[in-house]
Amino acid sequence: MDQELLYKNRSVSSCIFAAYKLMGENFKNIFRVTWLPVLLIGIFGSLFMLLNVQDERILSTAIAHPAIYLTLFAIFLIAMLACSVWASARFLSMLNERPVKQNLIRVLLLSLNTFAICLVIGLLITGAVFLLKRLLKCDIPTLLYDNWLVFMIAAIILLILLLPLTYISVRYLFDEKAHFWTNFLKNYARGFRHIGFLFLTFVIAGIITAVLGFIIYLPFSILVLAQSLSTFGVLQGDPSGMPGYILPLMGITYLVTVILLWYVSIYLFLVFIFMYGSIERQRSDRHAIPLAPADFMNYPTTDHDPANPIH
Repeated sequence: MDQELLYKNRSVSSCIFAAYKLMGENFKNIFRVTWLPVLLIGIFGSLFMLLNVQDERILSTAIAHPAIYLTLFAIFLIAMLACSVWASARFLSMLNERPVKQNLIRVLLLSLNTFAICLVIGLLITGAVFLLKRLLKCDIPTLLYDNWLVFMIAAIILLILLLPLTYISVRYLFDEKAHFWTNFLKNYARGFRHIGFLFLTFVIAGIITAVLGFIIYLPFSILVLAQSLSTFGVLQGDPSGMPGYILPLMGITYLVTVILLWYVSIYLFLVFIFMYGSIERQRSDRHAIPLAPADFMNYPTTDHDPANPIH
């Protein structure tokens, strides 16, 4: 994929279609590069999920051996997150032709910065809710129920304000000279100038991925619901109606679900890439600014091996 294909002025529908076409034409190569870390994400994710299943055997083990339970909980969670960073870095190396080690650092730093932003926003929202609770002298459920429209509008406004972060994030991953916090407000304002384009792209691509995600997640959610109802009945003294292999079945189902959802998220990321390229093209045309090199979709299997082009 050459520079002209990425940095092209596109509409919302063109970004979505370009991502679909690129994903379809190169899926075999993407899978070849990412299958191992994605498989490990699914394995550790399944183990992590099983620790949280509403099952009498798991609950009794957690109560009897809390230290072992918490240790396994932390190990599986950290391993799952580490493999996610690894998979993202390997995929990113197909796009920007940089070594995997370099992209590992970029993806990790971006993840930490994103977590820090979400943490600050979460604390501010929590503080605001408790402040309103104290001022209005009511409990939180009543506060949310009586003012649901206000909170919905606030959530939409917050989403709109966060959308320029997608531009900043993709630019940080693609532009080797870019820094996340350096000129953060300037880059945020640059992304906010295209807020309509960002919003429409996010909504339409989000609806597509949400529908796919719902279909993929549905079998596992049915198993979870059945298992939860069975466990509740057992705690009430009723016999379990679930087969003895329900936990392995849930683990395998969740493994497949996580793998499929990861590749759906790859499609969404490709949409954001073309959205970023369109914004950069418009900025370049407006101010006569040279574009960053973008000869990508080549993946070096090691830091020194020749690249394998993806057409």
